[in-house]
Amino acid sequence: MFCIIRKLNFDKAKGLLILSLMITQLLYSQVTRIAFGSCAHQDHPQPILKVAAGYTPDLFIFLGDNIYGDTDNMDTLRAKYRRWGAKPEYKQLAATSKILATWDDHDFGRNDAGRHYPYKEASKEIFLDFFQEPQQSARRTHSGIYHVEYLKAQDKVVQIILLDNRSFRDNVLPYDSLAVLPRKKYFYPLDYKPHTTKDSTLLGEEQWKWLADQLRQPADLRIICSGSQFGIEFNGYEAWANFPHEQERLCRLIRDTRAEGVLFISGDVHYGEISRLRSAGMYPLYDITSSGITSTWDFATPNDNRIEGPVMENNFGLLTIRWDNDPAIEMELIDATGNSRSSYSIKRSQLTFMSNPVIAHRGAFKKNGFPENSIASLREAIRLNCAGSEFDVRMTADSVLVVNHDPHYNNLEIETNTYAALAAQRLSNGELLPTLSSYLQAGQQEKPATRLILEIKPSAIKTKDRLHYIARSVLNAVRDAGVGLYTEFISFDYQQLLVLKELDKGVLTHYLNGDLSPEQVMRDGIDGIDYNFSVFQKNPDWIGQAKRLKRVLNVWTVNDLSQLDWCLQQGFDLITTNEPELLFERIK
Repeated sequence: MFCIIRKLNFDKAKGLLILSLMITQLLYSQVTRIAFGSCAHQDHPQPILKVAAGYTPDLFIFLGDNIYGDTDNMDTLRAKYRRWGAKPEYKQLAATSKILATWDDHDFGRNDAGRHYPYKEASKEIFLDFFQEPQQSARRTHSGIYHVEYLKAQDKVVQIILLDNRSFRDNVLPYDSLAVLPRKKYFYPLDYKPHTTKDSTLLGEEQWKWLADQLRQPADLRIICSGSQFGIEFNGYEAWANFPHEQERLCRLIRDTRAEGVLFISGDVHYGEISRLRSAGMYPLYDITSSGITSTWDFATPNDNRIEGPVMENNFGLLTIRWDNDPAIEMELIDATGNSRSSYSIKRSQLTFMSNPVIAHRGAFKKNGFPENSIASLREAIRLNCAGSEFDVRMTADSVLVVNHDPHYNNLEIETNTYAALAAQRLSNGELLPTLSSYLQAGQQEKPATRLILEIKPSAIKTKDRLHYIARSVLNAVRDAGVGLYTEFISFDYQQLLVLKELDKGVLTHYLNGDLSPEQVMRDGIDGIDYNFSVFQKNPDWIGQAKRLKRVLNVWTVNDLSQLDWCLQQGFDLITTNEPELLFERIK
């Protein structure tokens, strides 16, 4: 009897423990959902809003062209808002989610209008009244409709920055045949050309000052909402790229305020896509464009920054944030049937500034006498908190990916021998010759601070099939190890990088050989140049060119003290070295 009672008490205690663990996991896995969209004609059905309501997002953010006002008659504008607000789809969404909004040109009042629109103050009041902006709101006291809101999830804070890209914006410049453009040819007629002087503005000084203050406020995640696309390349239509100095100013402002966790969401273009913009000294800036709720377009414009999409059918955007130790952020574009048409996931730790530019070449091997490319040297690089640890990958005769710099290992050619034959002899510290799988497992980090810089060595078998086979094998190994979010790829073989991009346009790739200008690399969609120190000495203008074109700028292999100092003075994003400890000392 006593034994039975003890068992019952044990089972009860075990059940309570399991329940406690489940509650703890639930608390620490809280989810925040933020939906958004743009371009909704007030007289058309809007089933997208009904689908969005079904997700019960914490917020829905309208990103402009919320109606097609296109009028100088404020009674007409007000009537169009009323028709939109009476739609059952809109009412259903408003009943399930808090709604925030900014505007773009058509609800501002005129197509492509800016600060010279004569009825912008009257239009502003109609906008604020429709979205039930409180009378005491700061929005009603300053020019324009820029605003900030905060969404809290227990102890986590999401900052929502609503930009006004209409009230203060100078006119866009009409396209002419003499314009200097990023591409030599476009398959459609262009409307505009970029401003080439810095005396034009998109946000206006008042809004710029306000934005700087907001970026200094504490937040775990920041969502900057813009009616115009921020993260795309110039395409001849309206976008931040028409004001490249303003686009760069915002990148610089984020960098100077050390504002981490920034994402952009945007609308306007009548299709959806996810773009990733690179800027010197910055973490990647993602721009999730959702358009339109009712509107569509015939084609998507060229965009080398695009990593997902385009989605040409009506869609809304959804950000799902899972508040784990390192929060997971999923970006989605969802169509009117509820299908997720594009999806891309990152970790919050990817939206942080690198604390240093140090890339440990073949791991941090030298000071402690570890073998190059050993797991011990990788772990030391992680312990030192290097920004990255570089390593070399080759494929054996039996298709095993191994980590080794030279084409041979202990006098055996890697590509013509099996892994078993190669692994018969260990490294000098007793490790087995690392397979890529074992190496990547050793590089797993809960909060990644050290990126894995994977160099694919050129194969002696010069066929396209071989390039594809190696690329697929490497990508699969990275995916299986769960380290894809903090792995980047480098190679001397340019075609190998292009194949990687062909298989997965979201991967980050950097070219090593030093024979191509940053402009050529950008045209081919390669993310960065990673050239020998001597290449930059012979072509110093490539440093500025890479920064201007927003290519990641890395230099190798720099071990001399004076050369390290020169690289730091030049502002390289990353410096690859056999002397990571020395470089850390110079940074101090």
